[in-house]
Amino acid sequence: MILRVLMLGAWWLVSQAALGEQNRYQCSYYLFEVPATVTGCSDCYVPLVVTQGPIEARRDQEVVVVTTYERDSIWQVQRQVLKYADQVIELPAKRIKLGGKIYRYQLVGNTEPVRLLKNPLGTIPVHRISHPRKDDDGLWEVLLRELSMTDGAQPCAAGDAR
Repeated sequence: MILRVLMLGAWWLVSQAALGEQNRYQCSYYLFEVPATVTGCSDCYVPLVVTQGPIEARRDQEVVVVTTYERDSIWQVQRQVLKYADQVIELPAKRIKLGGKIYRYQLVGNTEPVRLLKNPLGTIPVHRISHPRKDDDGLWEVLLRELSMTDGAQPCAAGDAR
């Protein structure tokens, strides 16, 4: 009986570790709209996408879209599923089509989203309706923990899904 409990416990730990590894956020990309048409201050809000693997991965994955103001502060944080079937990726040009818009993407070290998450109000004064962390369901802590594991390294060079 004790052996059976130990085996069951070991199986559970291994399955949880595999699941946790699969769902870890580890890659960060800034998106720049192409062509850069400016409507008001539309180019002030630069999306930072945090993914579970390379953006070029040919699979669906949950991502976090951090809308930044001038890459200085966080405007909002949203989870969404990046559907492989809906993506149009041009690898040599590093372009991706998301939400009806075309963006050029740039891999950034994970120190960038960690910096923003630790200081979401940034240094540029911006009038806000509410604090960017107002409706946080624990996602910020998950992102801080998982992105800090890489210590600013870039684990997601094209085709590298560590």
